[in-house]
Amino acid sequence: DSVLKGSFLGYSYPEDEEVAAGKASRAEIYQCHKCGTYTRFPRFNSVQHIVQNGGKGRCGEYSVLVFRVLRTLGIQARWVVDWSDHVWAEYLGADGRWVHVDPCEAAIDH
Repeated sequence: DSVLKGSFLGYSYPEDEEVAAGKASRAEIYQCHKCGTYTRFPRFNSVQHIVQNGGKGRCGEYSVLVFRVLRTLGIQARWVVDWSDHVWAEYLGADGRWVHVDPCEAAIDH
């Protein structure tokens, strides 16, 4: 929650230990509105790391969890990234149509 109370400043490369521990792809940098301190928010892609660290994340972390669960259950699924930097999962329904599953928006088939 504290990350969301600051201004987003941009991205940086993940630190070596973030890559090794949780396959971090990048880190977001925020500055607190009250005290001016900077916070790094690494974006992890490892399901094991996300789960073992309390499930902290946003759309990227939550959608990769849903995507991996669907695949583990043998359901054909894909991970979708749009131009607004939002991600979600989709699975192939019995009717041959891709079904939208967005855990961040608590939405299915929108």
